[in-house]
Amino acid sequence: MTFYTAYNAKLSVTDANPRTYNINNTKRVITNSFKDSPSYYQVRVNTSSSPYTTSNLDSWIVDDSKTKELKQIQLIPDQLLHFGDVFTWQGEKWLTTSVDDMGGIYYRGAIQKCVSSLKWLDSLGAVKEAYFVQATENLRSLGLVDDKMMVLSNERRSIITQKNVDTLKIRKKQRFIFDEDRCWQVTGINSLNTNLITLELEETLLSSDKDNVQLRIADYYIHDYSIHISNGDSVNLRTNDTLQIEIEVKDQGSITSLPLSFTSSDSSVLSVTETGLITALSNGTANVRVSLTNNPDIFDDIQVLISDVVQSGWTLDISGSDFCKITQAQKFRGEVKNNGVTDTSKLIRWTLYDDSGTQPTTLGVIISQSGHDVSILANKKYTGYVKIKGVCYESTNFTVEDLATFTIEELSKLNVNQLTDVGFTADDVANYSVEELSVRTVDELFSLGLTIEQISSFTVGDLASYTVGELANEKVLVSAMKRIQIKSLI
Repeated sequence: MTFYTAYNAKLSVTDANPRTYNINNTKRVITNSFKDSPSYYQVRVNTSSSPYTTSNLDSWIVDDSKTKELKQIQLIPDQLLHFGDVFTWQGEKWLTTSVDDMGGIYYRGAIQKCVSSLKWLDSLGAVKEAYFVQATENLRSLGLVDDKMMVLSNERRSIITQKNVDTLKIRKKQRFIFDEDRCWQVTGINSLNTNLITLELEETLLSSDKDNVQLRIADYYIHDYSIHISNGDSVNLRTNDTLQIEIEVKDQGSITSLPLSFTSSDSSVLSVTETGLITALSNGTANVRVSLTNNPDIFDDIQVLISDVVQSGWTLDISGSDFCKITQAQKFRGEVKNNGVTDTSKLIRWTLYDDSGTQPTTLGVIISQSGHDVSILANKKYTGYVKIKGVCYESTNFTVEDLATFTIEELSKLNVNQLTDVGFTADDVANYSVEELSVRTVDELFSLGLTIEQISSFTVGDLASYTVGELANEKVLVSAMKRIQIKSLI
């Protein structure tokens, strides 16, 4: 072998230049003895880019200051260290607040012991947690000086936590519980530092209604999702007909927006798009299910009957809040549909009951009703539940505005002759005085469910002495009832 051949052979197994050779040789020397050091520890780490994925790293951890909450960390060559890395070492959490790349040979930096964690619920109700350290004086000004900790007053805290997909969603006025079960509200956010977020917080009062001190979660609530298809429980369609499903998603009674999934129980009978548009394909019966994409156990169904002869399918859907605070008014709206399609020609009569749905209530009153809308006013003191009932009749030749034009005095002046068609005698009317007749209100007349012709045939006293079943002869087309909670103002 010639000298030239031998030199080329050496180059093929060594580094291209002396610097690279020395770096790699130093790596080999450090690696060979790295785990023999008394400062060696294998630690678990969660990075800012993968906060819920844990990996193992080989490290040296040593004290480099008088502050025991600060440590120096050095990794074995070819392992990476980042700002914001959270280490689990000796059963405790440590946050990486300083990083140096030592000439491409190894990484070292400073880690600070986490003093507590932030816990909160995300928009889907999942518990999130982020460990944090108390901000040192120089970390707040983008530096690191050992042994110097800035202590704020008891009413304020400055903390640093890992910047990740969840902590980036923290907003001002968000509240957290830590430090001897005290509550803190975010007043400032600095996310300029690489993989770190600095939060300024001030102490605020705990709320026994909203905060779960045991779990250390402020503004704690349990999601209570529901899905309601307002087209009704069933509809009738002809082949090639289409129908848009209308959905209301609520969380604890408040309307919210979440991803939905639509499925047909028989794709040969009907199809449904990802936005809820039904197309009737052939005669038969099939169900469409609407469910939460992330929680299929929350769902509602609608039955679709497809035939050549379509029968009417009336529904009444009452929309509005499930809550009404005392002394305040709340508006509700009824929507009448035939086979899922809105029919604005049908008018609704409204009445208010107690929670049984059969007796009058003292918790609220109807203060206005017009067409499809109704407003109720909660009482000034008591809380509980009321039920508002809407009834739509098969044939209605009057409006709510028509009824409102009749005064008690006008109704009480109707003569006895107008009662003959319904079987009342003069003696019946003679038993009531004008004062007795005038105690009834228009709202109470409305609760009887009568036509305008019937009302014009009776005195107020006559109406007050008979039940709805005895007087009303109109056929109910559809009715619905909605339960409303009367809550305190707090």
